[in-house]
Amino acid sequence: MTISLKALFAALPAAMLVGATAAYAVPINDDIDGSILLTGTGSYIQDVTGATASGAPAGNYGGIDNDVWFTFFGTGANAEVSTSNPATDYDTQIWVYSGYDGFNLSSLSVVDYDDDGGSGFSSLVNFATTSGTQYWFNIDGFAGDSGTFELSYADLADAAPVPLPASGLLLGGLLLGGGVAARRKKRT
Repeated sequence: MTISLKALFAALPAAMLVGATAAYAVPINDDIDGSILLTGTGSYIQDVTGATASGAPAGNYGGIDNDVWFTFFGTGANAEVSTSNPATDYDTQIWVYSGYDGFNLSSLSVVDYDDDGGSGFSSLVNFATTSGTQYWFNIDGFAGDSGTFELSYADLADAAPVPLPASGLLLGGLLLGGGVAARRKKRT
């Protein structure tokens, strides 16, 4: 016996189809620990449908409902991050932070914020950075709005700085000044 899909769907009660909603995947950068590292100058397009509220501090700027996260390192020059681009189709907000301790969102300090500083309802931040300092930013929809944004960014460090050992200088694989003293043996 063969049943066609048409016959199968016709047999489903109408009540099962009414009010059905699509489930959306949570974006990989839905929380700060999944932040996407951005470098240099470029653009990034993302649909944030399915994003959740991270609980990041909003300062005096309202609430954060469904945000996604990015990170970059400062160059010592101004950095610019914007959703004021053709593919952005919803009302965005951008929060920029520094000071994350790796565990608590409450350790974040708001560096900059924008809502509607770009064209229409898009956002744009441009702020001075400190060379080598790591910054995080999230993109959120105003009042729970969501959709697709096109992010453009400029003047971010080309790579993450390489951390040095706590006590010494790493030079060509040789640790100099690392607190290890060499003793010369006395000749007898």
